[in-house]
Amino acid sequence: MTESQCLNVERTSERLEPGHGYTRRQLRDEFSVPRSVVITASFLPSGFSSIWIFLAEQDAANGLEIPCSIAETSVQLRTTLAADTARLLAQHQARGLELLAFLRKRLDSARPVYEYLGTHTFSSEGGLSLVPTALKVGVVEGQGRGQEPHSMEVESGGERGAMVPLGIYQMLTPECAITGSKVDFVLVATPIEPTLPAKLEDGLNVLMLRTDIAELFKRNLVAIDPGSMTVRVGSALGRSEYALLSAATVSGNSQSAPSRIALAAHLAKFMDT
Repeated sequence: MTESQCLNVERTSERLEPGHGYTRRQLRDEFSVPRSVVITASFLPSGFSSIWIFLAEQDAANGLEIPCSIAETSVQLRTTLAADTARLLAQHQARGLELLAFLRKRLDSARPVYEYLGTHTFSSEGGLSLVPTALKVGVVEGQGRGQEPHSMEVESGGERGAMVPLGIYQMLTPECAITGSKVDFVLVATPIEPTLPAKLEDGLNVLMLRTDIAELFKRNLVAIDPGSMTVRVGSALGRSEYALLSAATVSGNSQSAPSRIALAAHLAKFMDT
């Protein structure tokens, strides 16, 4: 696996459709991969914050797919990964890299088609596996079945998210307020200032963010200036691909406009980090 010298904020998942089939040639043409570059079983397309993993339920003799077993909630990898590959997969979230899985079910085709399974996270607990990244909605504890839920519990990548009132969630524009990503299964409703109500007099105390941006926001490494409504990026990310987000204008509409009061409270924490 060859790592790109400089990764872009753009993610290849934003131009792919889960469940659709793609050949390696189609992916090469779509993302401008040079003909001289071999698209290996684990591959980082240059200029994107993405890792592609090519899988096959049968063992592949050519080494261009990783053998796997498809379970109900994960993809189990049936092989030992090279040390550099295992390290990069284990660190992909911390490094802001999304992980895309492509599954080949037949090995008798000269130009195989791979089903795009969506984005995943890597896990080494109980064996090597890929866990789908998704938003899961749950009824608040204590609410009876058949009743309309008053809140939504948003989970992403297997981690518990925040409780967001259903009415507030429905007001949010379904795209990342900072990057503009509209891939729904990598979006998470993120409180701006958790100590304040979900809705304030001047707007919402919730942002829809891409999961990696949400994590940086919660760690006070990324913030939004309430005066200019532009993005601020912490010095700790100065040499990362996230530095490109600095001064970007926050998207949204009047209905889902974030509260400047909440943004100011969060910015104060950002300044102290």
